[in-house]
Amino acid sequence: MSDHRATGRRPTCATTTAIIDAFAALAVERRYPIRVADLIARAGVGKSTFYEHFRGKDDVMLAAMRSEEHTSELQS
Repeated sequence: MSDHRATGRRPTCATTTAIIDAFAALAVERRYPIRVADLIARAGVGKSTFYEHFRGKDDVMLAAMRSEEHTSELQS
């Protein structure tokens, strides 16, 4: 098992979650407009890392909505 602190890289799932969480936090704080630059700053990832996981901010929004729907289904 590798330690992401040693390489400075987060596991893929953690990175995706960090970006989605950043979107959710920014959406609550200020709604729109949320820029990709805002997302990468809040998530603590680089621009290329962001685009390895998502095509753009709209994809992040859809992933956040899917995540919320999945969480709601599990709780009911």
